Amino acid sequence: MTVFSAIAGKKSYGLLRKVPGEWWKEPLLDGSCRYDDRNHVVQVVLSLLDMLNIPKRPRVVVGFDAEDERIVREKLAGGPYVVLHPYSRAAFKFWDERKWAELAGMIRSRLKLRPVFTVAPDLADQALLRRIADAASTPIEKFADPFSLNQLAAAIKGSVAYVGIDTAVTHIAAATGSPVIALYGPTLTRYWAPWPNDCGEASPFAANKGIQRKGNVTVIQKDWGCVPCNKETCAITTRQKIECLEAITPDEVLRELANNVG
Repeated sequence: MTVFSAIAGKKSYGLLRKVPGEWWKEPLLDGSCRYDDRNHVVQVVLSLLDMLNIPKRPRVVVGFDAEDERIVREKLAGGPYVVLHPYSRAAFKFWDERKWAELAGMIRSRLKLRPVFTVAPDLADQALLRRIADAASTPIEKFADPFSLNQLAAAIKGSVAYVGIDTAVTHIAAATGSPVIALYGPTLTRYWAPWPNDCGEASPFAANKGIQRKGNVTVIQKDWGCVPCNKETCAITTRQKIECLEAITPDEVLRELANNVG
């Protein structure tokens, strides 16, 4: 990538780790700055603007228009709702389907809100949603069909709150400004947590474990000595599970959700 950058333009700038193995990259670029994952990825990427004398604005933007909002209103009519998004491409980020089912029931019975699951075109995601439905004591509510990303953003913006795991849609949700409850396992939150827009901190979730709150984003992660390990397999399990994520309970999630919906 550094070579391509050096060839492609009159001027080239890049992020470098500046470790011995990358010494050859720096001479190829007109300017470079240090890649530092102690800071959040938004701030890391924005650091490139310093070399260009461009003011930084730490804001993630997601787009949707009035037509997207109209479609959402039509398909999600029926009262205030909470969006639930249980899918990820990585198995180590999954939260148990029985817990999703339990959480949905608690949102309906205790908060008197509609828990509505997103729907995805992927067959594995559809199978997961069926397992959640099978585990639920009452029928679950879901989107009528998969939304486009713009429609999904509009749906989240129109919601009371969003609950999701460590996945791209959770970052989209944070960008809408709606209250976000993000369930994290072994991932480095200091770098990869959803970004609370216009935050001026280098890493708003630098504690890297436990329950962290900043702006419209709440990250729930266990406060264990081994968290975050930043690995896709768990070193303390005997059952092929990610124990720190398994240990998050629906009660914990509901408590944070209740704090955000007033």
